Amino acid sequence: MMVNWMKKAEDNIILIAYRYIKLDNKILGKIISRI
Repeated sequence: MMVNWMKKAEDNIILIAYRYIKLDNKILGKIISRI
C-alpha cells in the first residue's frame, strides 16, 4: 500500500513537472518569436 502511494506521488510529480516544462516552452517560444 505504501509503495502504491509512493508510485502515485511520483506520477503526480512527473505530471506537474511536465506541465511546467510545457509552460516554459510556450514562454520561450513567445520570447524567441519576438526576437
